[in-house]
Amino acid sequence: VMFLSFPEYFEVNEFWLDQYKGLFRWLMFGFSLPVVFYVAKDYFISAYKGLRAGILNIDVPLALGVLVLFVRSTLEIIFDWGTGFFDSLTGLVFFLTLGKFFQQKTYNFLSFERDYKSYFPIGITRINPDGKEESIHVHDIEKGDRILIRNEELIPVDGILINGNARIDYSFVTGESEAVQKESGDKLFAGGRQVSGMIEMEALKSVSQSYLTKLWSNDVFQVKKEDSFTSF
Repeated sequence: VMFLSFPEYFEVNEFWLDQYKGLFRWLMFGFSLPVVFYVAKDYFISAYKGLRAGILNIDVPLALGVLVLFVRSTLEIIFDWGTGFFDSLTGLVFFLTLGKFFQQKTYNFLSFERDYKSYFPIGITRINPDGKEESIHVHDIEKGDRILIRNEELIPVDGILINGNARIDYSFVTGESEAVQKESGDKLFAGGRQVSGMIEMEALKSVSQSYLTKLWSNDVFQVKKEDSFTSF
């Protein structure tokens, strides 16, 4: 739509552009139809539901703006008043949709309703008795398994440090960000983040039986979803 609008911007007096000016305008109208009636439909639906409920939500002025631009532009090309504002209309909807996409990404990142296990790496490296490394799912860790924790990974289960320079950041569990130095034979708790290279540890419990699981299962974290929302 923007490309088709360029001749109108510069008011170029050229025979072929003047000949096909009408075609360009109707093409812009055609390209705007899916933008208004498909891409922008969520704004219309939200505005309609808000007005029905007696609420003036943010989508009401947005839907009104899109509708006015579309109707005015359509009338302009029908009665040959001008080129309309299809470029502004499609640009507006594009940036609104782009903004909504990044907003949703931000909300997902900041969501506090995720289970704690969603922060763990999906795959954990287990060392088999023959010394070979094997990638397993975090929920498949069993008591007695020897596992590798790489730099900046969360410890998924309670265990004993076997090898490596362990500096554990327990801020995920306790809020204290200063790393704790651990030596071979020391106990490590699930939820700590290794911040100094790779370490090898032996699992003392499965993920479901770890200290972090018991902590997360505390009643203080069991917030009802309907209680977490407030009206405008």
